Amino acid sequence: MNEALPESHRELQRTLRDFCEQNVRPKAREWDRDERFPIEVVRELGQLGVLGMLVDEEHGGSQMGALA
Repeated sequence: MNEALPESHRELQRTLRDFCEQNVRPKAREWDRDERFPIEVVRELGQLGVLGMLVDEEHGGSQMGALA
């Protein structure tokens, strides 16, 4: 299935996987235990452009579409 995706989508997968491995996995249990929502991580995801994937570029999104 992965080979059927455009290269841009595979790159997005790699980027998010790396981000989560580095920034989420090491702290996820701690956040759960402390019932803490890591807003700083959400802000970083916004800087990567993944929170506005369905939003038009003219409105600040990345307009990547639903498949992304």
